[in-house]
Amino acid sequence: MWRPRVMKKFSTTIKDNKNKGLIAVLILLVVMFYVALAYITLPFEGAVSYETFLGTIGQGLITVLAIIFALVMFPVQHASERYTVEMLKEFKKDLYTKYLFILIAGVALSSLFLLGLYKNHTLFLTIGMFWGTLLCLFALYHFYHHVVDMLDPRVLNHKKIRRVLNALKTERTSNPDSSNVESIISELDIPEQVVLKSIERNETDIIKDTIMELYRLCLHISGRKTDAISVQVFHRILDLFTKALVHALKFNNSYKYFLVYFVRDLIFLRPKGDTFNKEYLYVMMQYLYRANKIIIDFNDTDLFKKELDYFTSRIGEDETAERELYDAFCMIGAYTLREENKEKFVKAILTSAKKEETFVKLGGNRSLVNFDVEFLFKQEFRLSESDKYVFDIFEGLRPYITRYFILCLTYALHTFNYTWEIAIPENDEQKKNLYILLSSLKGRSVEYEKQCDELKKQANLWSDVIKPKPVSEAPVEKAEPKKPWFLEIGTEEAFENTKNWIRQRETEWDNKMQLILEALPLDSAKVDKCKTEIIRTYTQETIIPEVISFRTYEEEKDKDLKFKFLGQKYLLEREWFTSPIAIPEFSEFGKSVALGEKKYLIEQMIKVQEARVLEQISFEVIKSFVNNFKEAGYQPTSVFIPIQWHRELHNWWRIEENKRRMIIEYKNGQAYLVVDPNTKLRIFWSSDAVKFEDFIIVDKGFGEWIAKPEDGNILSVSIMESEKERNKIELLVKTLFNFKVVNSEAVMILKIK
Repeated sequence: MWRPRVMKKFSTTIKDNKNKGLIAVLILLVVMFYVALAYITLPFEGAVSYETFLGTIGQGLITVLAIIFALVMFPVQHASERYTVEMLKEFKKDLYTKYLFILIAGVALSSLFLLGLYKNHTLFLTIGMFWGTLLCLFALYHFYHHVVDMLDPRVLNHKKIRRVLNALKTERTSNPDSSNVESIISELDIPEQVVLKSIERNETDIIKDTIMELYRLCLHISGRKTDAISVQVFHRILDLFTKALVHALKFNNSYKYFLVYFVRDLIFLRPKGDTFNKEYLYVMMQYLYRANKIIIDFNDTDLFKKELDYFTSRIGEDETAERELYDAFCMIGAYTLREENKEKFVKAILTSAKKEETFVKLGGNRSLVNFDVEFLFKQEFRLSESDKYVFDIFEGLRPYITRYFILCLTYALHTFNYTWEIAIPENDEQKKNLYILLSSLKGRSVEYEKQCDELKKQANLWSDVIKPKPVSEAPVEKAEPKKPWFLEIGTEEAFENTKNWIRQRETEWDNKMQLILEALPLDSAKVDKCKTEIIRTYTQETIIPEVISFRTYEEEKDKDLKFKFLGQKYLLEREWFTSPIAIPEFSEFGKSVALGEKKYLIEQMIKVQEARVLEQISFEVIKSFVNNFKEAGYQPTSVFIPIQWHRELHNWWRIEENKRRMIIEYKNGQAYLVVDPNTKLRIFWSSDAVKFEDFIIVDKGFGEWIAKPEDGNILSVSIMESEKERNKIELLVKTLFNFKVVNSEAVMILKIK
């Protein structure tokens, strides 16, 4: 790689006009060298001694080297103090400076070294040392131009930005690590500091060159696919521009205009064939929002108004960019309302709506506010609910977004006489979106009315924007009804009218929501979720497989058996399955079937086995009965206990390995009664749904439960529209089973007297 670069540098050096004189001298010296080589014999009589010749060259070059580097430090230090200390670091890292030092020091040391080797003149060494000295002088000549370029902030910034651009082109094809990314981004540190210092000193040329270089870099990045490093560099440039804007406003520098205008240019005014990557659009709007917050804080009304004019000229060219601009200026308006005595900025946004004949025909107005009533509602909902500008919303901007919305809505209703005719769309997805919007508006109507009242208190502030207007009426009581008299709707009344208009819309929103629910089909995802949730809960809650022998239906063995139905039919609201915002809970339906099974099983056990009446019960009593049960050849696995014994049992202890241990242990959230290390009975407590008063100890051999699946599931769930009742859904949850008692002695019931 180094050879092509060296050749390219050499070619550039030859073509440079300022080097033509030196090149001519070099050619002449080459010719003289060959003539001397052919015709001159050394040493000449009367020539200086060889020691003097070499010593003079060595001492002279060392002196020049010291002087040059001492003198160069003055402009380098001055530039570092003027702009940034990073320039000193750049000089320290500069390869040309290092090579020059090595060259001059090398020639000087070579001359001193040769003093000890040769006592007499030789043509080769003499010409060689002469050429070495000449090369040093030539390098010094170029070093002068190099230092001038290196200390020129414009040249240095150009190099830095060029490095970033080249790095972006190379790193796109690789996977850059974090250190590479940081080193690339750090290249912009010097341009940033130079721009800030130049703004302070009003050095227009430096500001212009650097900012335009950075703008071209933004143009390059935003016209291509996004990747991690490009996005970070883009953010870094926008941070730089943000700091530059603060400086430009602070020192009233004219480049404050460009630092806002470039957003529009970057999106809309691009070279032919180069389109803006919309993935960077939100980042640009974030910058625009931050920039305007700074402008408002600096109270620069002139810049703000010119910015509005600059941006409105492009409204209507791109729908996506237009919507993002509307959102950005909505947030700017909300921020302005939060600040004290900044209403003039909101007024500037509202009054920038100049109705133009050509645009009015299309039903709109050129402005950075879209006064379409439906759009305003959707925008307020979108900004309040989304994660856009989330940090500002969390910092208390939400109520001011609503206040700005009410201000714009009042302007639209009062000034333009706009309204909102809600049409239910054909598309189901659009119906759902409209339903979500209307539901949110209903929930926020109280906040809307509250903000109307707040603005009514400030009516005097807004009277020059929401101006009083006359309304013609012909009152009945007048003697001459044909001659109208005029009522004036003031600013305060305009806000009151907005409040009443919103109240009137609430009934309409309710009706539209109901029509949408009726028009929407059952949501298949919610139907599937309902079935899945019911079956999952039933599977978790059913106790049958743990308590007794359980299997599923087998055609050959069980075709003659009679199966019982256990389940229930429910009548549910249709909107459970159509409403985009309803989140119904279906788990209880599956649980109820499991409880029905539990109740049925307990009834069967009590029915076939007589209870043993006890005067009192304790752990030792239970343990003795369990041991007797085991001695009879049974292996109990479950015990049913009344819930009123829950606390008492947790106070009972057993002795194991000379240690007191609780008789109840928990595993995976389930309670077990530990009779001894080899006997642990799963506990099932009574409840309000399944009541019993006795202790029931069960062996799995007590009975056999055969479940007959439908549609592959033991529990069948069907959901259908009700034919009898409008807007109702029939939910049928059932299971088919056959139960028989295999051994009635495999259950023991203990009754407390």
